[in-house]
Amino acid sequence: MVAAIGSSPSVVANTGTSAFGLEAQVAQYKKQLADCVNCTATANSQAGKTLIQTLTNKISSAQARIEALTSSNSTHQTVAATNAIDTTSSTTPGQSKGSIDVLA
Repeated sequence: MVAAIGSSPSVVANTGTSAFGLEAQVAQYKKQLADCVNCTATANSQAGKTLIQTLTNKISSAQARIEALTSSNSTHQTVAATNAIDTTSSTTPGQSKGSIDVLA
């Protein structure tokens, strides 16, 4: 992905790699998990217990990736905001903004 100079990088919008796509996957996994847990035959069988554990692991993994993406994205936003601060505003008294002190 190409970003404009000075812009903060954004999260790729592919399902599964963006926070939004991962949240959709988590919702799907949670629905499947609820279906498995609420079905007595599935919840009590060995295959059902394995599926429940697999879905639980997938949910945990996706939520951890969401955390990583959102914290990374907020870090990029903080850096971009810090870089956008106008550093020329700290002038000495009697000196106009943007002027050059030739005595220095």
